Amino acid sequence: MMNREIYDKDPRTHTLLNQGVAKVTSGQSSAELDTLRYELKNFVCEGQYAEGLTRILSTYLAHLDKSEQPGVWVSGFFGSGKSHLIKMLQYLWTDFEFADGAKARGVAKLPTGVKDLLKELTNSAKRHGGLHAAAGDLRTEAKESIRLALLGILFKSVGLPGDYTRACFQMWLRDEGLESDVRQYITDAGGTFEKELANLYVSKLMAKALLAHRPEFASKPADVALVLKSQFPPDPKDVSIDDMIDRIMQAVGRKGKLPYTVVILDEVQQFINDDAARSKAVQDVKEQCCARLGANFLLIGTGQNALSGAALLQRLQGRFPVTIELQDTDVEQVTREVVLKKKPTAEAGLKKLLDDHSGEIERQLASTKIAFSSKDRGLLVQDYPILPVRRRFWERVLRAVDKAGTGAQLRNQLWVVYEAVKQTADLPLGNVVSGAFIYDASIKSSALKSGTLLQQISETIAKQKTEDDGELRYQICALIFLIGQLPHNNAPLDAGIRADADTLADLLVTDLNQSSAELRKKVPALLELLVASGAIMQVDNEYQMQTSEGSEWNKMYLEARNKLLNDPGKLASARSQLLRFQCCEVLKKFKLPHGDSKEARKIDLHFGDAAPLTDGATIPVWVRDGWEVEEKAVLNDALAAGDSTAMVYGYIPKKMAEDLNKAIAEAHAAATTLQTKGTPPSDEGIQARKAMETRQVRSEGDRAKLITDILDEMQVYLAGGDAIGGTQLNLKIQEAATLCLDRLYPLFHQADSADWHKVIERTKKGDGDALAAVGHKGGADNHPVCKAILDYVGSGKKGTEVRKHFGGAKYGWPQDAIDAGLIVLFNAGSIQARIGAEPAAKGKLDQKNIPAAEFRCETIILSKVQLIDLRGLFKKIGLNTQPNQESLHAVEFLNRMTKLAETAGGEAPLPKCPDVSSIADMANRVGNDQLKAIHENKDVQAKQIADWQRDRDLIQQRLPLWRQLTAIVKFAGDLPVAAEVQPEVAAIEQHRKLLANPDPVPGMVEKLTSVLRLALNEAHGKFSADYDRRKAALVAMPAWKQITQPQRYEILSANDIRVLPTIAVGTTEEVLDTLRHTGLSELRTMSDALPTRFNNAATAAAKLLEPKAQHVQLPGGTIKNEVDLSSWLGNVEQAIRDKLKDGPVIV
Repeated sequence: MMNREIYDKDPRTHTLLNQGVAKVTSGQSSAELDTLRYELKNFVCEGQYAEGLTRILSTYLAHLDKSEQPGVWVSGFFGSGKSHLIKMLQYLWTDFEFADGAKARGVAKLPTGVKDLLKELTNSAKRHGGLHAAAGDLRTEAKESIRLALLGILFKSVGLPGDYTRACFQMWLRDEGLESDVRQYITDAGGTFEKELANLYVSKLMAKALLAHRPEFASKPADVALVLKSQFPPDPKDVSIDDMIDRIMQAVGRKGKLPYTVVILDEVQQFINDDAARSKAVQDVKEQCCARLGANFLLIGTGQNALSGAALLQRLQGRFPVTIELQDTDVEQVTREVVLKKKPTAEAGLKKLLDDHSGEIERQLASTKIAFSSKDRGLLVQDYPILPVRRRFWERVLRAVDKAGTGAQLRNQLWVVYEAVKQTADLPLGNVVSGAFIYDASIKSSALKSGTLLQQISETIAKQKTEDDGELRYQICALIFLIGQLPHNNAPLDAGIRADADTLADLLVTDLNQSSAELRKKVPALLELLVASGAIMQVDNEYQMQTSEGSEWNKMYLEARNKLLNDPGKLASARSQLLRFQCCEVLKKFKLPHGDSKEARKIDLHFGDAAPLTDGATIPVWVRDGWEVEEKAVLNDALAAGDSTAMVYGYIPKKMAEDLNKAIAEAHAAATTLQTKGTPPSDEGIQARKAMETRQVRSEGDRAKLITDILDEMQVYLAGGDAIGGTQLNLKIQEAATLCLDRLYPLFHQADSADWHKVIERTKKGDGDALAAVGHKGGADNHPVCKAILDYVGSGKKGTEVRKHFGGAKYGWPQDAIDAGLIVLFNAGSIQARIGAEPAAKGKLDQKNIPAAEFRCETIILSKVQLIDLRGLFKKIGLNTQPNQESLHAVEFLNRMTKLAETAGGEAPLPKCPDVSSIADMANRVGNDQLKAIHENKDVQAKQIADWQRDRDLIQQRLPLWRQLTAIVKFAGDLPVAAEVQPEVAAIEQHRKLLANPDPVPGMVEKLTSVLRLALNEAHGKFSADYDRRKAALVAMPAWKQITQPQRYEILSANDIRVLPTIAVGTTEEVLDTLRHTGLSELRTMSDALPTRFNNAATAAAKLLEPKAQHVQLPGGTIKNEVDLSSWLGNVEQAIRDKLKDGPVIV
């Protein structure tokens, strides 16, 4: 049976119309429609493709009653099928109809769920203007403006030119009813409308056609271009959002309604690239279109990454919340369905053949990361004639060669799979595709263009076909080149594929029916011939392509390598330095936590013949190697040091010496060659340098591994001779150093706790039992840490000295433990502390000021009775002092006494504040000295507390009434009572008698209140009576009665005639409030003004009725008899007569 007989579609006649690559377009040419039909027919609507269509359609239908549609983002690696998916959606959306009546939804094989959603879409669209779809590739459509690109895609979808200006012109013709006439005119004249439209501004035929059907458009044909340029400006750089929306509706709208419209923008990510402005433009277009065109409009974008996968794309997440991400498995399923699909009748026989040869299949590249796996068994029949391991090999090669992602990748390129099937179609069943197939099928041309494949190497590979076994030699060289492009040297993507004889043979096996033994013998022989011919070069057991320039580099490399190998002294120096460096590298992040407190300890690596010093705070690790000294000498030194010495001895054995020398020489030679050759100008030189860099990395890796393996075999001894077992250097040193810690710090256990920080925190809160945090019960003096600190401090030590002493040899205590011990002892009164010249206040010693403090042991001891007395005294001022808190509360007690004294006196008329000099003296003392001074004055201080609290309370009671007195006496003014009270008030203030008994203030306040109350009532009564009398007279005037109410109000307001409010004088506070608003003198002034104000009001009323009325002021004087009366009346009569000449008179 031949391979071609097992396929569902015969490879000899089956063709890929789209070359395996879907192009998003609205083209309607015959070739484009044939391709479209082929793509629909072969659309594998399964997996993510089916899920993607379902999600897009269901989301759209669910949002038709919303304000707008959420955007859709389809992502997948280059060639993953995203363009194919959205192209299928474009034509399925409108159910595109072909010339023969076939429709897109009928041609494609669709799941029931997708069919139902499409049917629902169509039924709903019938009520809303129908369906429309437009799609385009932003990379080709857009220059700078995404708005113009979007319009261009939409214009093309309705048969308009993609150019904005020409599309607008054609729509204008259509809207004016001129399009058919202009088209016919141009056709009758022998032209084509599309050609004349493309040459719009210079087309004479278009100008004549316009004037023929719209004579008023221009005066003559030559002027048409000017009018067109004015009305339709050429080459706009951009359009506004408003213009874009208007043009969309003009092009796509139907009777003012937008049909159910999907617009697909392919390759949005590549359009944006790393341009933030373009990213913002995409956001704006999505936001404006969907918001303003409503829920009928759907925008879909695509890219290689999910929106969260790139910084500029993350900004689009809110605009495109519906995401469809295509996976590898979906694309591979497409290749299996479209190209690799087998006949059901052939599958059983093919499976048996593959099972029979499973040993050969599964052995290939078995030591690599792409080796055969159990999952591959289920895919062997489906993927035949491509073996799973080779498929993965091709994928990695394609990614390595085509880093930009612009070329076709196997797993997403139907064309490569199609060519592989076609090549093996006429071979017997069991013949699979060679691993080298991808070189000619996809790699060669693209690698030559990119410079990855040098012309000289390409020619060398091609030349092999002219030799004996030419095809096999050709494929060997091609594979060597391909493998050379893969990541090496344990890089993150290194799959472990190397161009050795076994790997090459694995990839060259094609006929499973034949044993591969002969091929596996032939490959090494051909490799030797290729090396001899200079086509390739051998590096250890691997092979690389060779150029003439590369040969020169290799020659220099070999000379430098051999030179170092023949110089034992230089080689020994290099080896010693590398061993030391690598040892330091292995241990540079070494951590040595000590005890429960995890106190960080350090080791000190030492190399050389002289022993290191052992009197420091680190653990010396003395390392020597077998090239310089025997192991016995190292062990003897360890034994001689004794088991009390804190030191570790290391011996590096002299193992793999030849291999290490070789690796050192090769790494040195590669580095020397690179440094000497520099950066060459030619492509061949650059390739040679790249090969040498690879060799350098590889040899340095080999060297590092050898050194690591040798170091892991280092013999490690403790001082005293005990050996430490293990397989890793760092773990052996860890164990040895940990055992040495007890030798270096024998008293460390006394302070080993992880909770010393809790002790410090509790001392900040005044806890007298803070040591309970580390499990200690009893007095602070009994804890080993505190006891040792007391013994050391003695008559005086600085904080830095204490820390250094207990943090150093023998102790090694954590600093928190030392600081906590000092703070606890200080708070307990066992030690004193001075910072500078001042004693530290209780509760104020912390870790920050310990270094600056000087400590000394406390010499004064207080009895339990004295401490009880102190706690009782402290309680009188509100301190609830517990045992061991006396020193801590002493400072607060003195502070409260000082504040209490400040409240027991003050400014006159209060008594002076009590003298607190004795309290200040006690505050300057510290520790037990302070407590003793307080205790000696406890009776005096107890009385002071009682007296001062009494005076404070009296002040709080009497001061408010005194403030009333000083306020109310000021309002007495010229009243007789003021002369009586003011001297008494002055006396109280002068002699500070506010607290005198009996209290003189209440009587004076009462007296003043009574007098002022009476005066206010009299003044208010007088004003009110006069006001009422005069108001009644005014109201009775004929003129007042004749004017309007608003006029009356205006006159009263203008003359400030108002009723005096009722006054409150019931209490002293009410009397004061009344006086503050209206004083006695003000009341008198208001009363005196009433006659004038009412006279003015009467005059004003008369004037309103008699505008010329004049006011005559009656003359004053003293009338003693009838003569005086007659004279006065005569004067009045004459004055009135004089005024009457000018109008009415008001008297």
